Amino acid sequence: MNNKPNSNNFNLFALSQISVIEVSGDDSASFFQRLLTSDISEVTPNQSQFSALLNPKGRVIANFLLTMRNGRFYIVVAKELVDSLINRLRLYVLRAKVKIDVEPGVSFFGCRKLSNISESELPKSALETQTIDEFTVVKMPGVEMRFGVFADSSYSEIVNQTSVSEFWQLQDINAGIPWLNQHTSELFIAQAINLDLIDGVSWTKGCYPGQEIVARLHYRGGINRRMVGASSSAESNPVPGTEISCPDLPGNQTGTVVNSVIDADCNQTSMLISIPVKFIGQENLLLSDTHPLELQLERLPYSIPELEKTKSRGP
Repeated sequence: MNNKPNSNNFNLFALSQISVIEVSGDDSASFFQRLLTSDISEVTPNQSQFSALLNPKGRVIANFLLTMRNGRFYIVVAKELVDSLINRLRLYVLRAKVKIDVEPGVSFFGCRKLSNISESELPKSALETQTIDEFTVVKMPGVEMRFGVFADSSYSEIVNQTSVSEFWQLQDINAGIPWLNQHTSELFIAQAINLDLIDGVSWTKGCYPGQEIVARLHYRGGINRRMVGASSSAESNPVPGTEISCPDLPGNQTGTVVNSVIDADCNQTSMLISIPVKFIGQENLLLSDTHPLELQLERLPYSIPELEKTKSRGP
């Protein structure tokens, strides 16, 4: 008898840009607690969180979603960064009872609609997590309803391969959630991509690599770069890491593209860009490409303290 739950209830679709790493073992929680930016004690079977691994200079090697499932941790990270992230993590294992598995037999799928499932079973707040049958469901941030679903990798055979991963990327951009890749790894300080504003950084836990630099910026008010939303009429996606310039500020790289996706419904390219706070509001920002295009800055759904301070001071 086949007891496998009906995956059609979840209307899953593949996220080709994302991979999953499994970390297990008696010391896995303490291992993460001394390495990652977030407070791992807050990750439970009912609550996921954003987190990151930094280099000693405080720059983000990789950022990711961290979930607990069946007593094990699962890292959802950009596929391009899997190998480099695993190599970095293994440097710190030493004698700890920790196992890192790059092919855990579990995949992370996207889901927009759930059928025949009671609302009371579903997670309701951002990153709340629930187990339904053999599925682990994470409520993802965003204006439109969406869930991330951990399921056996064998479900990939019945997933809608036409995929709507562009929808997923657009929702992440609209929600102000960055995903670093090979072009942007170790390029940004945590605050420059707003990891602290999406609860990916804890200010109360112990030390971790790069913590001193990140904490100094936080407590001494040295944050001079933030991530904001932007859109342009570009007909193709600028590669992450593409420079943003301003003709009014010759010789200055004023920002960097973090993520981008074509929004066909709005006939534009939507982006997250990291930019010095003092340049936010410039009307003549350009993509440094073969055909420079004007950017239109857009606000994110959460408050950026440095911008609020600027507004309160007035012109």
